[in-house]
Amino acid sequence: MNRIVSKARNILVQRGSSRPSRYFTQVLSAPDNIIINKKAIQQMKKVCTDNSRLRITVEGGGCSGFQYLFSLDGSETDMGEDDVLITHGSLGVVIDSDSLEYVRGSTLDYNTELIRSAFRLIDNPQAEMGCSCGASFAIKD
Repeated sequence: MNRIVSKARNILVQRGSSRPSRYFTQVLSAPDNIIINKKAIQQMKKVCTDNSRLRITVEGGGCSGFQYLFSLDGSETDMGEDDVLITHGSLGVVIDSDSLEYVRGSTLDYNTELIRSAFRLIDNPQAEMGCSCGASFAIKD
């Protein structure tokens, strides 16, 4: 896989993947990253207005043991000490460091179906299995 690192924004562009579109993520310290795909970026541009950011949280619950929660945060003042900010241009994803441990290496996607549309995390290398709707997962031992 070819990797081009943008010096201006410290953005990693991954190409040559078997996935259908280009993926972007801020380079944190390898392998502490979340990949943000094109569909998620397009939806974030629609919903993240007035400098709001998408927040990802992992909590116990759901049908597989852990569940992904998505919400909008206002600005930098809403960030906690243990929050990590992943940016793509003016867009941002906030995730606390504990949740990041459960989703490191995952891809943030936006999925549209007939009955619902939602952000979701796919290709989670920390997950052993997940529910059919993609809202929850079980951790690998």
